[in-house]
Amino acid sequence: ERMRISATGNVGIGTTGPTHQLTLGTPETPVVSSAKSAVYAAGSSYGIWRDTTNDVETLIGSESGLGILGTMTNTDLTLRTNNANVMRLTTSGNVGIGTTGPATKLHVVALNSDNSDAIRAYNVTGSYPNAGASLGVVSNEGVINAYNNAGTLTMRLHSNGNTYLNGGNVG
Repeated sequence: ERMRISATGNVGIGTTGPTHQLTLGTPETPVVSSAKSAVYAAGSSYGIWRDTTNDVETLIGSESGLGILGTMTNTDLTLRTNNANVMRLTTSGNVGIGTTGPATKLHVVALNSDNSDAIRAYNVTGSYPNAGASLGVVSNEGVINAYNNAGTLTMRLHSNGNTYLNGGNVG
């Protein structure tokens, strides 16, 4: 038997017990029981979607114990949420967040042009849960901010030449 349609309407190719609407191969215990389709294979397993008009192949799968997501052709990879492009990985290895043309290895564009942090790094556990730093935009100028363990702004380097230091020794 090469194909089976179960009483619940699931279709299986290469299995006698399809667990999804479309099951290819022999199923293990499903990780996501609400999945519409599943591919099972020992070792590496891939699904490839091909746009023959634009010669683009997108791959999703697993290999050597890792999840794989990417393109098989010389094409950028774009991630979407809410039907909008939010991140791009270019064929040269640049990553863009908020931009479709990242010019550096990490290129972040804040959606709000004023008073927004493009990058933040904070200690969320331990003795200083609010200490951190950020890069962003204030009054259409680039800034680097530092925050103490209470989350208070203690230093700001501003691209217009103004520097703010709140406490501590300089020099």
